[in-house]
Amino acid sequence: MANKLEYDNETLYFWREFGSLIIWGYECFSPFEEDRDYMETLPALGQLWTKAFSTACPAGEVGITPKREVHVITREIFDAAQESHWKLSPQKTTDVVMEKEQKERAAEVPRFTDDYDEKIEEDNLPYLFAWMEHEGVDRIVVAYDGYGDSGEWESAYATSDRGGRADMSKELASCAEEWAYSLVEAEWCGWETDEGSHGSVEFVNEYAEISHYERYIDEREHNSSPHMGDVWK
Repeated sequence: MANKLEYDNETLYFWREFGSLIIWGYECFSPFEEDRDYMETLPALGQLWTKAFSTACPAGEVGITPKREVHVITREIFDAAQESHWKLSPQKTTDVVMEKEQKERAAEVPRFTDDYDEKIEEDNLPYLFAWMEHEGVDRIVVAYDGYGDSGEWESAYATSDRGGRADMSKELASCAEEWAYSLVEAEWCGWETDEGSHGSVEFVNEYAEISHYERYIDEREHNSSPHMGDVWK
C-alpha cells in the first residue's frame, strides 16, 4: 500500500467502532497507478480506501473500511478529535465543536463598551441594541406627527424593563430618531403632506415596530328639497 496520500475537495470524514476502540478517519486515494485499479473495485464491494486513527494508532494507517460501518462527520469534528489525540467520544467531540461555534457567533454580536460614542458613528444600529441589552432597556420609542407639509419628531425616550424611563445620551437618542425617520420615510414617503399622519416607531428586541395613522377629510353628500311655501308660512 502507498503511504503517500492525496485528497480530493470533498473528502469524506467519519468515525466507527472497532471493538472497544473509536476509529476516526477519512477517505483518501493513492497517487500510484498500481493502487488505482484495485481502488476502482472497492465501491462495488461497499468498501472505502481510508486512513484511520485511534488512541492505539495515533499516527494513522491506510487500509480498507466497510462503508456500512462509518458514521459521516464534518471536517470540524474530525479536527476536534485530532486535537484531543483521538481520546474524546464522538458525542463529546461534537459538543466541543458546537460550543466553539456558539462562542464564535457570540463574538460577532456587538457589545456595549466604553468607546460607544465612537462606535455609534461607524455602525450605530447594532450598538443601539447592544446598549439596550446592557442597560436592561426593553424599548425605545420615537413619536412623530405632521400635516400641511410640515412634520415634527418628538425626542426619543427609553423604557426600562424594571419600569419607568431610562436615561439616554444625546448620541443614543439621535441614533434612534434618525433610524425611525428613515424607516417611516421608506414606508410612507410624504407622510407629512396635506392632512398628514402621525404614529410612533418602537425599537424592541432588534425589531422596529411602526404604528402609523393617516388623516383624511371625510366628505359626505346630503340632499334636501324642502317646499318653499312651507318655509314662508
